[in-house]
Amino acid sequence: MAVVRDNLDALVAMQASGVTWNAIAAALTKQGYATGDGRDLTGAQITGIVSSVRRQAKRRAAKAATRQGRPDLLTPMQERGPERRLGLSADLVSQTPSPDLSASDAARTEEAIRRESLDKLQDLLKPAILKKG
Repeated sequence: MAVVRDNLDALVAMQASGVTWNAIAAALTKQGYATGDGRDLTGAQITGIVSSVRRQAKRRAAKAATRQGRPDLLTPMQERGPERRLGLSADLVSQTPSPDLSASDAARTEEAIRRESLDKLQDLLKPAILKKG
């Protein structure tokens, strides 16, 4: 369906110029496109997909038109002011510098956190079944 959606105008132009939907389906099959279960495409399937893609486009256009008419929604980037960044107030900012961790300390800390989390979940995990050999 994606190949039809992406190339709808070209496929419709080909069909309008006299190429049959069966020939278009055969060409797509030859390029490696197939149905979901691996069968070759047919002209009827292509026309069905084209109709479906057109219906989807009409629905999207109708939704967009409805959305454009809503006065409670901002239009993208027209009515918005300049972007503001949030920051911590001065009383929340730490007065002491944060300790620098070396890369190995950070890695060990991450590993310790992972192991602690795994230890908490041990009662949920199934015990390994040993194979008799």
